[in-house]
Amino acid sequence: MASILKRSKYFIVNPGKIDSPFETAGESEIGARYFEGAASGSILIGEEPNNEEFKRVFDWEDFMFHMPYDSCNVHEIIQALENQSSRIESSRKNNVIGCLKKHDWAYRWEEILEMVGLDGTEGLRGRKESLKNLIKLIEKDVIPYSIEK
Repeated sequence: MASILKRSKYFIVNPGKIDSPFETAGESEIGARYFEGAASGSILIGEEPNNEEFKRVFDWEDFMFHMPYDSCNVHEIIQALENQSSRIESSRKNNVIGCLKKHDWAYRWEEILEMVGLDGTEGLRGRKESLKNLIKLIEKDVIPYSIEK
């Protein structure tokens, strides 16, 4: 997936099993593709899962752009986005930074350690510091947040 995403400008995402509502009993789940697409700097288009957790984990502006699951006019939607280049670039950058701030495994590991009353390791602290430094470099446009799409 990483090989595809690093070469993709747009990435279509939808809730898990969106095409199998009888299997989900009406639940709308967050699939891994949202995380993968956002972290890659691709522009996410599609349907958002209809749940509060989604809004909590992807709480930054222009995380993704709506496109109904059954859309037949994908080309028109992409063309409309292409005409908003500064908004698109901002979305790409915010997605990468948002993922670095919230979705690295270091944060999940830290939560687990906290639950069992253990302190983070030196390696964990080093990883979090590296993430903070990377975020600063991306925010200052010192390093690109994605390859040229």
